[in-house]
Amino acid sequence: MRRAAERLVAALGLGALLAAAAGCGRAPVDVTGGVTYQGRAVEVGSVTLVGDDGRPVTVALEGGRFAATVPAGPVRVGVSSYDPGVQLAALRRDGPVPPEVEAEYAARRAKWFPVPPQYGDPRRSGLEFVAGSPGQAVELDLK
Repeated sequence: MRRAAERLVAALGLGALLAAAAGCGRAPVDVTGGVTYQGRAVEVGSVTLVGDDGRPVTVALEGGRFAATVPAGPVRVGVSSYDPGVQLAALRRDGPVPPEVEAEYAARRAKWFPVPPQYGDPRRSGLEFVAGSPGQAVELDLK
């Protein structure tokens, strides 16, 4: 009987240890930031952030700015800039596009410029930062 009780205590202790270890992920950190390429704000596109957990977080760029929540620690970054004209052409293939949508895409296209594709892959872009404090601001200047 004593042996069974010892096994039960050991199993419960191991279970508690495993549960504690599973909850040891890094706390999430809210970050905001901006992206420029050759001194110009990248106003149309997206940012992909990948923390140590390997999970990508992709957010849209609005006016050259972004906001996201990532795990604390090292973060790799990818930046993509897509041509709104290509998206509009795809919409047109599906049928008539309302004038207000046409106008929105035309305004976005006027702000758009290409960013070199090597920045699109967080694993190869060379862009990274360490997320640490809540509300952290990150400015990414692509060369």
